[in-house]
Amino acid sequence: MANRSNELLINEQIKHDKVLVIKEDGTSCGEMPTKQALELANSKELDIVLVSPQAKIPVCKIMDYGKYKFQQSKRSKEIKKSQKVIHTKEIQLSFVIDKHDLLTKINQTKKFLLKGNKVQVSMKLRGRENVMFKTAIGMMKDFYTQCSEEGVLVKEPIYQNNNIIMIINPYQEKK
Repeated sequence: MANRSNELLINEQIKHDKVLVIKEDGTSCGEMPTKQALELANSKELDIVLVSPQAKIPVCKIMDYGKYKFQQSKRSKEIKKSQKVIHTKEIQLSFVIDKHDLLTKINQTKKFLLKGNKVQVSMKLRGRENVMFKTAIGMMKDFYTQCSEEGVLVKEPIYQNNNIIMIINPYQEKK
């Protein structure tokens, strides 16, 4: 009888001698033996559910366990549905990028930001390009100014291990 940590013990799974019983309407029946509580629940065609096993006297509630589990799963689906997942998209630039290609990357970045995604813009410097990293950082800042209406700069362009990386977040919707 394996019990997962998020599942409650019901009916015969409860091994305590005495329990504090709460009716389905929330009123207390008081302390009674577990067998008597089980008989009381069976007479109403319901289950006893151990809701507080750590209490000095374990607390059980009389309820329809199937209905309770259904409501819990429905509630968790609603919570999951209301959560918004933010993905991080990456745009890679080159030090010798053409103006038209740069405009294409800017437009793609704007689309990502408008959809609510984070954008990580990176530029890999190769060979002699490493000497001109300050120029490359300037290019990255110019790139951001083109996208500044759709997003906010979270991480400034940083030169590290032949790479320059910056992160742009979308603006939060006004509620």
